[in-house]
Amino acid sequence: MSTHLNKQSKIISKILSPALRLWLRTQVEAIEGLELKITGGDHQILRGYIPQVALSCRTAVYEGINVGAVQLEAENIRINIGQVMRGKPLGLLEPVPVKGKLEVEEAALNASLQSPLLSGGLTDLLTMLLAARGTNNQKNILSAYHISWCSITLKGDKFTLTGTLRDKGGETTPVTIRSGLLLVGGHYLRFYPIHIDSILELGTLPESLEVDLGEQVEIENLSLAPGHLSCAATVVIVSD
Repeated sequence: MSTHLNKQSKIISKILSPALRLWLRTQVEAIEGLELKITGGDHQILRGYIPQVALSCRTAVYEGINVGAVQLEAENIRINIGQVMRGKPLGLLEPVPVKGKLEVEEAALNASLQSPLLSGGLTDLLTMLLAARGTNNQKNILSAYHISWCSITLKGDKFTLTGTLRDKGGETTPVTIRSGLLLVGGHYLRFYPIHIDSILELGTLPESLEVDLGEQVEIENLSLAPGHLSCAATVVIVSD
């Protein structure tokens, strides 16, 4: 890890940089090749104001999800500098928009399929697909099965997701979801066209499904390529 200083600020080098590194360690399970740049003078830092923070890393693991190269940048950050100088954890006083770029390889996604965050999101996708066909008991349908996701394949602008549904008697049923992934207006992801292979009685599925990411997320660019996914987005980080 390396830290670049602005005007050789002693507060940055002796207090803020270690506090930020510690905060980052609490947010991720692992991180490699971290580069950290904090811009600001002591007079600004003493008021709890950081003009800019930029960081990058080669790899990171967040809640069990393996990602590749990450670049993040945030500006106009207000922090609890008084508490930090007394050895307390760094905290945000105001929400901060963070601009970021992310690269994820297919192999990293497959290594992350057992993480609760990713596997739960994929199960939510299947639940939404069942809901989109007009059924009102999609959760009851899936509650009869234990869902295990097995693999993700990225080919061109489409992905293929395979998994198994195991019932209470131990019988397994394969399920495969194939779809393209499009960005709509920054806040929505559109899955189109959707194909599901399963012996379950799924009925007529919609050709597309839009997922709302929420107002705190705005995706600027999303690209699927063979074995690779890249994304540029702004995410609002709120104070604890």
